[in-house]
Amino acid sequence: GILEPPGAAEIVFKKDKQTIEMMHRCDHVLQELDAKKAAGEDVTVQLKQREKLLLPLYQQVAQEYCDLHDRCPRMKSLGAIREGLVWEDSRAYLHWRIRRRVQENSVIRKLMRTVPGTTYKQGASIVADMVSAVASGVSKEAQDEAVATWLEENTSLVEARIETERHRATEEEIYKLVASLPANRRGELVRDLVGYARVAADGKGVPARF
Repeated sequence: GILEPPGAAEIVFKKDKQTIEMMHRCDHVLQELDAKKAAGEDVTVQLKQREKLLLPLYQQVAQEYCDLHDRCPRMKSLGAIREGLVWEDSRAYLHWRIRRRVQENSVIRKLMRTVPGTTYKQGASIVADMVSAVASGVSKEAQDEAVATWLEENTSLVEARIETERHRATEEEIYKLVASLPANRRGELVRDLVGYARVAADGKGVPARF
């Protein structure tokens, strides 16, 4: 998409040098003239005339070839896009696609702020898990709308999942810190934590759970 096809063809085919070489590989008349030239005949004029005749056609083919990489079938085969858009449906598609991405990115960024050490990729995986049931319950074409709507209408569930992930990360960090202590200090720390948990639970008027 940076260069127009004619400019790309000029670079890729070395200003027609490789285009002319391709003509000699593909055109039977040029092949016959090349054979006569190799045999010692002077066919320079005929070669130039044939090359001049074929060059515009081969230039069009070269430009078409360079343009193919920006078209839907090629981009889809490379995994650059999921599907080509139908023009009549493109506005609705882009609306829901962008709306879904905005909602997903909002949750991912909040996870990264709230849960220490969470990367964008990990946050995206958590969000994908949250909406997996919604996405799998509709057709591929309706997934963007379903996911975007669910994230907008279920903020309490999203917040609860973020809090669950924060608790999980906190527990993992505590386990890592305890494991880093000498064995004789681990027992002491665990007893201190148990005592702290009892006091904290009694202060709230609820029984402690261990």
